[in-house]
Amino acid sequence: MLCGLLASCSYHYDQGQELEAQGRWEEAAIEYRIAYVDDPEDVEIREALERANLKVADDNFRRYQHYLQELKFAKAYQRLEAGLAQNPNHSGFQAERPHWTRVLIAGRVHFEFQKLRGAFRLADEMQLQVQINTPSGALLTTELINDTGLFFVEDLNYQHPPEFLTRYSLNSIGLRMKRRTATGFLRRNYQRFINFRELAPLTVQGKLKNGSTETRVIQDHSERLQETSLLTAAWVPPRLLNYQLQLNDTGIQILGTPRLEFAPELLYLHQTQQRAFVDFGTYRVELNPETERWGIVREPATPATDHLPLLARNLALNPYLYYDSAYRFTH
Repeated sequence: MLCGLLASCSYHYDQGQELEAQGRWEEAAIEYRIAYVDDPEDVEIREALERANLKVADDNFRRYQHYLQELKFAKAYQRLEAGLAQNPNHSGFQAERPHWTRVLIAGRVHFEFQKLRGAFRLADEMQLQVQINTPSGALLTTELINDTGLFFVEDLNYQHPPEFLTRYSLNSIGLRMKRRTATGFLRRNYQRFINFRELAPLTVQGKLKNGSTETRVIQDHSERLQETSLLTAAWVPPRLLNYQLQLNDTGIQILGTPRLEFAPELLYLHQTQQRAFVDFGTYRVELNPETERWGIVREPATPATDHLPLLARNLALNPYLYYDSAYRFTH
C-alpha cells in the first residue's frame, strides 16, 4: 500500500512538472494538489503547489477583469473567490474584494395550490415560481418550495452603495408549466397569477444611516413581528404602477402607491461581512371566486408564519441572518 501511495504521488507530481514546463499552470496546479493531498509532508510538492497557485491566481485576476468589463458579475465573483483561495495575499483581489456585496432575496408565499390542479391537470410538469426585479435591471427567477412556500435566491452587488439595494421589487408570482403536444413536442409557458411587471422607482432620494458596530441576529429583531388584528383584503396589481423612494436614515418610505406588496418588507445589512438580506416577508395569494382573478396580500409576521426558521435550516444561508443595520419599507 505504501509503495502504491508513493507511486501515485510521484505520478501526479511528475504530471504537474510536465504541465508546468508547458505553461499549463491551471492543470499543473490540479496535479500538484492531488500529489499534496496524498503526501502533505513533502516539501518539494508543497512548494510546487504554491508556485502553481500563484500563477493561477494571476490568470484568474486577468479573467476577473475581463468578466467585469463584460458585466458578467457572477463569473467575475467566482474568479475572485478562486483567486483568493489560491493566493490570499493577491493585491489585485484584495483591492477588489471590498467592492462586492452578496445579497439574499427571500420570502414566503401561502398559495391555494389545490385550486390550480383542476385547471392545469393536463400539464406534464408544474412549478410555482417567483420573479424578482433587481436594481441592475436583470430578472431573477426562483422556485417556491412546495411544502413550505419558501423562496430564496442570491444576487451580487458590485461598486454600488447600500441605497442601491432598496430598488428590488416583486415582478410576478406564477406557474411554470411543461406540456407535450400530440406530436411529442415539449412546450413551456409561464402563467402569471400576480403580475407587478418590471417595476423600478421613478426616483430615489435620501441616504441610509450607517448601522451600529454590534452584530445582531435577525430572529431577535423585535420589529419584525408586527401585531396586526385585521389584514387588508387581497388586491390585484394595476397594469401601471409608479412609485418613488424616500430614504430617511433608518427607514425607506414608498410614495405614490396605496399598497406595498411589490416592495420588500425589510432590508438588513451586515456591512462588515459585505452581505445584505432583502426580506419580502410572507404573502398570501388567493383566487377571488367572483372575479376569477388572483389577489395578493402581505401577512403580518407571527411565530406561526415566520419564514426565518425555515431559512435557518439551510446552513449555507445562515451568514445572511446576521445584521448591523435594519430598514423597514413603509408608506
